[in-house]
Amino acid sequence: MSYTQFKRRYNINSNVISSNDYVAVKLGIRRFDHPTSSTQSVAMIREDLCLKSVTKTSGLRNIPQSSKTFRDLMCKLPGLTSYTKLDAWKVDFISSGHIMRVESAINFNWNEIFYNLYHTTNNYKLIQHQYKVFMKIATSKHLRHKMKIEHSPYCHICKDVCESISHIYLECPKTLAFLEQIEELIRVKIDDSYSDCDKLFHFTCNHSNKTINFINLVGNWYIGRQFQSNKPFYLDAFEKFLKQFLVGEKLSIKNSLSFN
Repeated sequence: MSYTQFKRRYNINSNVISSNDYVAVKLGIRRFDHPTSSTQSVAMIREDLCLKSVTKTSGLRNIPQSSKTFRDLMCKLPGLTSYTKLDAWKVDFISSGHIMRVESAINFNWNEIFYNLYHTTNNYKLIQHQYKVFMKIATSKHLRHKMKIEHSPYCHICKDVCESISHIYLECPKTLAFLEQIEELIRVKIDDSYSDCDKLFHFTCNHSNKTINFINLVGNWYIGRQFQSNKPFYLDAFEKFLKQFLVGEKLSIKNSLSFN
Protein backbone atom coordinates (compact mmCIF):
# COMPACT_ATOMS: atom_id res chain seq x y z
CA MET A 1 0.00 0.00 0.00
CA SER A 2 1.40 3.40 -0.96
CA TYR A 3 1.55 6.35 1.42
CA THR A 4 -1.26 8.09 -0.51
CA GLN A 5 -3.46 4.97 -0.38
CA PHE A 6 -2.74 4.66 3.35
CA LYS A 7 -3.86 8.24 4.01
CA ARG A 8 -7.02 7.85 1.96
CA ARG A 9 -8.03 4.53 3.51
CA TYR A 10 -7.65 5.70 7.10
CA ASN A 11 -8.41 9.40 6.52
CA ILE A 12 -5.11 10.46 8.05
CA ASN A 13 -3.51 13.85 7.55
CA SER A 14 0.18 14.25 6.65
CA ASN A 15 0.68 16.18 9.89
CA VAL A 16 -0.21 13.06 11.86
CA ILE A 17 2.03 10.56 10.01
CA SER A 18 4.56 11.87 7.50
CA SER A 19 5.78 9.92 4.47
CA ASN A 20 9.11 9.41 6.29
CA ASP A 21 7.29 7.94 9.28
CA TYR A 22 5.20 5.68 7.05
CA VAL A 23 8.24 4.24 5.27
CA ALA A 24 10.02 3.75 8.60
CA VAL A 25 7.02 1.81 9.93
CA LYS A 26 6.79 -0.39 6.81
CA LEU A 27 10.49 -1.21 6.87
CA GLY A 28 10.36 -1.73 10.62
CA ILE A 29 7.64 -4.35 10.13
CA ARG A 30 9.74 -6.07 7.46
CA ARG A 31 12.69 -6.05 9.85
CA PHE A 32 10.54 -7.44 12.64
CA ASP A 33 9.07 -10.24 10.52
CA HIS A 34 12.22 -11.22 8.62
CA PRO A 35 12.75 -15.02 8.83
CA THR A 36 16.33 -14.68 10.04
CA SER A 37 15.57 -12.35 12.95
CA SER A 38 17.02 -14.06 16.01
CA THR A 39 14.16 -12.73 18.12
CA GLN A 40 10.92 -11.11 17.04
CA SER A 41 11.12 -8.07 19.27
CA VAL A 42 10.36 -4.42 18.69
CA ALA A 43 13.89 -3.77 19.90
CA MET A 44 15.10 -5.38 16.66
CA ILE A 45 13.43 -2.73 14.48
CA ARG A 46 15.88 -0.40 12.80
CA GLU A 47 14.88 3.07 13.92
CA ASP A 48 17.31 4.79 11.54
CA LEU A 49 15.39 3.69 8.43
CA CYS A 50 13.47 6.52 6.80
CA LEU A 51 12.57 7.80 3.36
CA LYS A 52 16.18 8.82 2.69
CA SER A 53 17.25 5.21 3.20
CA VAL A 54 15.17 4.01 0.29
CA THR A 55 15.51 6.85 -2.20
CA LYS A 56 18.39 8.18 -4.24
CA THR A 57 18.77 11.70 -5.54
CA SER A 58 18.93 12.24 -9.29
CA GLY A 59 19.09 15.94 -10.11
CA LEU A 60 16.17 17.52 -8.25
CA ARG A 61 14.16 14.29 -7.95
CA ASN A 62 14.11 11.60 -5.31
CA ILE A 63 13.87 8.24 -7.09
CA PRO A 64 12.85 5.11 -5.10
CA GLN A 65 15.59 2.52 -4.76
CA SER A 66 14.99 -0.90 -6.26
CA SER A 67 13.26 -3.63 -4.24
CA LYS A 68 16.60 -5.47 -4.18
CA THR A 69 18.12 -2.53 -2.30
CA PHE A 70 15.24 -2.64 0.19
CA ARG A 71 15.87 -6.35 0.69
CA ASP A 72 19.61 -5.84 1.17
CA LEU A 73 18.90 -3.22 3.83
CA MET A 74 16.61 -5.59 5.67
CA CYS A 75 18.98 -8.58 5.37
CA LYS A 76 21.85 -6.95 7.27
CA LEU A 77 20.88 -8.65 10.48
CA PRO A 78 22.68 -9.88 13.62
CA GLY A 79 24.19 -13.35 13.35
CA LEU A 80 21.67 -16.15 13.62
CA THR A 81 23.00 -19.08 15.58
CA SER A 82 19.86 -21.07 16.32
CA TYR A 83 16.25 -21.18 15.21
CA THR A 84 14.17 -24.04 16.55
CA LYS A 85 11.78 -24.49 13.62
CA LEU A 86 14.63 -24.42 11.09
CA ASP A 87 17.00 -26.61 13.06
CA ALA A 88 14.26 -29.27 13.31
CA TRP A 89 15.27 -30.15 9.74
CA LYS A 90 18.39 -31.82 11.19
CA VAL A 91 16.18 -34.55 12.67
CA ASP A 92 14.31 -34.89 9.37
CA PHE A 93 17.53 -35.41 7.42
CA ILE A 94 18.70 -38.11 9.82
CA SER A 95 15.32 -39.90 9.84
CA SER A 96 15.18 -39.80 6.04
CA GLY A 97 18.49 -41.70 5.91
CA HIS A 98 20.25 -39.12 3.68
CA ILE A 99 22.77 -38.18 6.38
CA MET A 100 24.36 -40.88 8.51
CA ARG A 101 25.63 -38.79 11.41
CA VAL A 102 24.45 -37.42 14.73
CA GLU A 103 22.24 -34.35 14.81
CA SER A 104 24.93 -32.12 16.37
CA ALA A 105 27.25 -32.83 13.43
CA ILE A 106 24.84 -31.32 10.88
CA ASN A 107 25.49 -27.63 10.40
CA PHE A 108 22.95 -25.51 8.55
CA ASN A 109 24.32 -22.00 8.07
CA TRP A 110 20.93 -20.29 7.93
CA ASN A 111 22.37 -16.81 7.44
CA GLU A 112 24.17 -18.00 4.31
CA ILE A 113 21.19 -20.10 3.15
CA PHE A 114 18.76 -17.18 3.36
CA TYR A 115 21.28 -14.79 1.81
CA ASN A 116 21.67 -17.09 -1.21
CA LEU A 117 17.91 -17.63 -1.40
CA TYR A 118 17.32 -13.90 -1.74
CA HIS A 119 20.22 -13.36 -4.14
CA THR A 120 19.98 -16.35 -6.47
CA THR A 121 16.84 -15.38 -8.34
CA ASN A 122 14.68 -12.38 -9.21
CA ASN A 123 11.53 -14.52 -9.01
CA TYR A 124 9.57 -13.99 -5.79
CA LYS A 125 7.38 -17.04 -6.44
CA LEU A 126 10.45 -19.28 -6.13
CA ILE A 127 11.77 -17.39 -3.09
CA GLN A 128 8.40 -17.50 -1.35
CA HIS A 129 7.92 -21.21 -2.00
CA GLN A 130 11.37 -22.15 -0.70
CA TYR A 131 10.88 -19.98 2.38
CA LYS A 132 7.61 -21.82 3.06
CA VAL A 133 9.43 -25.16 2.74
CA PHE A 134 12.10 -24.04 5.23
CA MET A 135 9.45 -22.87 7.71
CA LYS A 136 7.29 -25.99 7.09
CA ILE A 137 4.27 -23.98 6.04
CA ALA A 138 4.24 -25.09 2.39
CA THR A 139 1.13 -27.04 1.42
CA SER A 140 0.93 -30.78 2.11
CA LYS A 141 -1.82 -33.34 2.62
CA HIS A 142 -0.92 -33.44 6.31
CA LEU A 143 -1.58 -29.69 6.70
CA ARG A 144 -4.64 -29.71 4.45
CA HIS A 145 -6.07 -32.66 6.41
CA LYS A 146 -5.61 -30.71 9.65
CA MET A 147 -7.54 -27.85 8.03
CA LYS A 148 -10.26 -30.35 6.98
CA ILE A 149 -9.61 -29.74 3.29
CA GLU A 150 -8.34 -33.28 2.56
CA HIS A 151 -10.10 -36.42 3.75
CA SER A 152 -6.77 -38.24 4.18
CA PRO A 153 -3.28 -37.12 5.31
CA TYR A 154 -1.52 -40.00 3.53
CA CYS A 155 0.80 -39.79 0.52
CA HIS A 156 -0.93 -40.87 -2.70
CA ILE A 157 2.22 -42.86 -3.62
CA CYS A 158 3.19 -44.43 -0.30
CA LYS A 159 -0.42 -44.91 0.88
CA ASP A 160 0.29 -45.56 4.57
CA VAL A 161 2.82 -42.73 5.12
CA CYS A 162 1.74 -39.25 6.18
CA GLU A 163 2.42 -36.68 3.45
CA SER A 164 4.36 -34.16 5.54
CA ILE A 165 6.69 -31.46 4.20
CA SER A 166 9.74 -33.59 4.93
CA HIS A 167 8.15 -36.61 3.22
CA ILE A 168 7.41 -34.59 0.07
CA TYR A 169 10.89 -33.10 -0.33
CA LEU A 170 13.18 -35.69 1.29
CA GLU A 171 11.59 -39.13 1.60
CA CYS A 172 9.00 -40.06 -1.03
CA PRO A 173 10.39 -42.51 -3.65
CA LYS A 174 8.62 -40.42 -6.30
CA THR A 175 10.65 -37.36 -5.24
CA LEU A 176 13.94 -39.22 -4.91
CA ALA A 177 13.63 -40.69 -8.41
CA PHE A 178 12.93 -37.24 -9.84
CA LEU A 179 15.87 -35.71 -7.96
CA GLU A 180 18.15 -38.20 -9.69
CA GLN A 181 16.90 -36.81 -13.01
CA ILE A 182 17.56 -33.24 -11.85
CA GLU A 183 21.09 -34.18 -10.77
CA GLU A 184 21.74 -35.68 -14.20
CA LEU A 185 20.36 -32.54 -15.87
CA ILE A 186 22.77 -30.43 -13.81
CA ARG A 187 25.69 -32.70 -14.73
CA VAL A 188 24.83 -32.42 -18.43
CA LYS A 189 24.21 -28.68 -18.55
CA ILE A 190 26.22 -27.12 -15.72
CA ASP A 191 28.76 -29.25 -13.84
CA ASP A 192 29.69 -32.81 -14.88
CA SER A 193 31.11 -33.48 -11.39
CA TYR A 194 27.94 -32.44 -9.53
CA SER A 195 26.76 -34.83 -6.83
CA ASP A 196 24.13 -34.43 -4.14
CA CYS A 197 23.92 -37.78 -2.35
CA ASP A 198 22.79 -36.30 0.96
CA LYS A 199 20.28 -33.96 -0.78
CA LEU A 200 21.64 -30.90 1.03
CA PHE A 201 22.06 -28.83 -2.14
CA HIS A 202 18.56 -29.80 -3.24
CA PHE A 203 17.08 -28.76 0.10
CA THR A 204 19.14 -25.65 0.96
CA CYS A 205 19.71 -24.36 -2.61
CA ASN A 206 23.04 -23.21 -1.19
CA HIS A 207 25.55 -24.39 -3.80
CA SER A 208 28.40 -22.05 -4.80
CA ASN A 209 27.00 -22.06 -8.36
CA LYS A 210 23.86 -19.89 -8.47
CA THR A 211 22.58 -21.60 -11.64
CA ILE A 212 22.54 -24.92 -9.76
CA ASN A 213 20.65 -23.19 -6.95
CA PHE A 214 18.18 -21.81 -9.49
CA ILE A 215 17.53 -25.29 -10.95
CA ASN A 216 17.00 -26.71 -7.46
CA LEU A 217 14.63 -23.85 -6.56
CA VAL A 218 12.53 -24.56 -9.66
CA GLY A 219 12.78 -28.29 -8.90
CA ASN A 220 11.38 -27.82 -5.40
CA TRP A 221 8.59 -25.61 -6.72
CA TYR A 222 7.72 -28.25 -9.34
CA ILE A 223 7.77 -31.06 -6.76
CA GLY A 224 5.36 -29.15 -4.53
CA ARG A 225 3.10 -28.36 -7.50
CA GLN A 226 2.88 -31.98 -8.66
CA PHE A 227 2.25 -33.33 -5.16
CA GLN A 228 -0.57 -30.86 -4.59
CA SER A 229 -2.34 -32.07 -7.73
CA ASN A 230 -1.36 -35.76 -7.30
CA LYS A 231 0.34 -35.76 -10.69
CA PRO A 232 3.49 -37.62 -11.84
CA PHE A 233 6.81 -35.96 -12.59
CA TYR A 234 7.98 -35.45 -16.17
CA LEU A 235 11.43 -34.11 -16.96
CA ASP A 236 10.31 -32.45 -20.20
CA ALA A 237 7.53 -30.63 -18.32
CA PHE A 238 10.06 -29.56 -15.68
CA GLU A 239 12.38 -28.19 -18.38
CA LYS A 240 9.43 -26.25 -19.80
CA PHE A 241 8.94 -24.57 -16.41
CA LEU A 242 12.68 -23.90 -16.20
CA LYS A 243 12.44 -21.97 -19.48
CA GLN A 244 9.44 -20.02 -18.21
CA PHE A 245 11.19 -19.05 -14.98
CA LEU A 246 14.23 -17.88 -16.97
CA VAL A 247 12.14 -15.01 -18.37
CA GLY A 248 13.29 -11.88 -16.54
CA GLU A 249 16.00 -13.82 -14.70
CA LYS A 250 19.57 -12.65 -14.14
CA LEU A 251 21.75 -12.68 -17.24
CA SER A 252 24.40 -14.81 -15.52
CA ILE A 253 21.84 -17.59 -15.05
CA LYS A 254 20.32 -17.16 -18.50
CA ASN A 255 23.72 -17.38 -20.16
CA SER A 256 24.78 -20.53 -18.29
CA LEU A 257 21.48 -22.38 -18.73
CA SER A 258 20.44 -22.77 -22.33
CA PHE A 259 17.94 -25.10 -23.98
CA ASN A 260 17.70 -26.10 -27.61
